[in-house]
Formats: sequence, C-alpha cells, structure tokens
Amino acid sequence: MLSDLGPVFGAPAAAVAAQLIYVLAGTPQSISKITPFTKSVMARAAIPLGADVSKATLLKISGNTLILGMVEILAEALVFAEKSGLGQETLNQFIQLMFPNSPFAAYSSKMMAGDYAPTGDKRPGFFVDLARKDARHAMDLAKSCGARLEVVEIMDRHLKTAREVGGENMDIR
Repeated sequence: MLSDLGPVFGAPAAAVAAQLIYVLAGTPQSISKITPFTKSVMARAAIPLGADVSKATLLKISGNTLILGMVEILAEALVFAEKSGLGQETLNQFIQLMFPNSPFAAYSSKMMAGDYAPTGDKRPGFFVDLARKDARHAMDLAKSCGARLEVVEIMDRHLKTAREVGGENMDIR
C-alpha cells in the first residue's frame, strides 16, 4: 500500500482526486523507484527527504502544526466576527475572496457548515483525539530541541474542550 511508504498530507477526498502530498525517506534508489507511482496514483507531489527516515516524521508533525494553527486562527477569527457583530458570513466571504482555493477557504467553509461535529454515518476525517496526539508529539519534539509551539499549546487546550463537550467524533479536518 502506498501509505506505507511514508507520511502523506491530505484528506481521503484528496486521495481520490490524486492530490495527496507524499513525504518519502529512504535510500535514493528506493525513492526514485517509488516516486513515479506516488505521483500517478494518489498524489500530486512527493517530497524526498533522503535516507534519514526521522525527517519524514518531523515534516509530518511540522506540517500538522501548521494545520492546527490555521484551524485555531480561523476558529478565533470566526468567533470574534460573530461576537463583535461583524458576522461569520461576512468574514467567511472575505476569506473566500482573499484566499481562494486555499486551505483557509476550505476550512472556513467547513466550519461555517458545522462539519466538525459529524452526525449519523459521517465519520470524522481526523478525530480530535488523533489531533491531540499529534499536538502533544509536536510539543514534545519542540521542547527537545529548545523550541516552543505556543499556538499548538492553545489549540491542544481547545481540542481538549471540544472533546469534552462534543465527544470522540469531533473532527479537525
């Protein structure tokens, strides 16, 4: 299975649309053999990171901190817009115009639609507990190298609250 080659970025819909980003680590020979398949099957790109396989995990965790931070800032901005009287719809319109075809636009639309608390047969794309696991892992890695991820710390607290209020099916993607 291609997902066994290294971490990937993208939701299941991205896999169906061949839009995943693969992060590959291993020998140059192994990476060169598999890269054509990752690009043609489910991915739009592959990032080769050389023989040090720990770099693939670091990139995955680093990338996930960007996603967590983006979700945090969007959530804060939408709450602020609603509570200030501007309105979430107005801010969402701005986001759609300012950042078209971007993760900001997609995540804002998802938040506006209430898709972070799936019901019925809908399964979360990225369970809140898994997001918290990644957040804690990122914070531990940052601490080990003398860095701090303050936005991820805030996001983790908010994810904890979301889990307590909404249960295990809360979604982050």
